[in-house]
Amino acid sequence: MSVKNHTFPQIRSPSLPTPPDLRLPGRASDVDKFACGRVVVIGGSSGMAGAAALSAMAALRSGAGLVELHVPMPVEVIAASFNPCVMTRGHAATAEGTFAASAVEPLLNRSQHADVLACGPGLGRTADTVALVRQLWRSCSTGGCV
Repeated sequence: MSVKNHTFPQIRSPSLPTPPDLRLPGRASDVDKFACGRVVVIGGSSGMAGAAALSAMAALRSGAGLVELHVPMPVEVIAASFNPCVMTRGHAATAEGTFAASAVEPLLNRSQHADVLACGPGLGRTADTVALVRQLWRSCSTGGCV
């Protein structure tokens, strides 16, 4: 019995040039990463490490000089494997693989150093997570975040 190998045509969208006013400006050759902004991404949980990692990679691609990705400890290795240019740090976690209440203080401290804070991709909806987001929001709303 022979099986015919079917090939499907590739579906490609036409390559459209990016309008000049939508392009990100290039970096000067003498600029270091600290002059291009620090992005802190707080997110991820067991089964959702990719959401936070992809957000961190998007920050790099958009021109951020330094990107920190803060995730619960059980997903740190997975999140770190996405891109070696992202600084990944694991924090205290619950048995379900989400941020534990004890992770709040270190995360608040790191958020103080951010030019941009992204909080949420893949966090989940546990009680500890809701409390974490509320505390980060209060800190940023009262001028605690740069």
